[in-house]
Amino acid sequence: AAPHNPALPMPASELRAYGKTRVLQPGESQTLSLHITPRDLASWDEARHSWFSGSGTYTLLVGASSTDIRGKATVSLPTESVFK
Repeated sequence: AAPHNPALPMPASELRAYGKTRVLQPGESQTLSLHITPRDLASWDEARHSWFSGSGTYTLLVGASSTDIRGKATVSLPTESVFK
């Protein structure tokens, strides 16, 4: 979830990265690493005609699906960023 910004409405959650495991046997696990950048958190801003990520705290959800969330983390962006 992104910080609230009335000038740039956003959905409650968006898929920004994903990974796929190999076929796992029952009880087996595998660690995946995903690299999230400020650009990955950006949304299209019509007023700027650019991709934009606002400053603030973002909540990252990790799960097997959108209805099976298994963990979460927060990251903070200290400044706004505009990407062309």
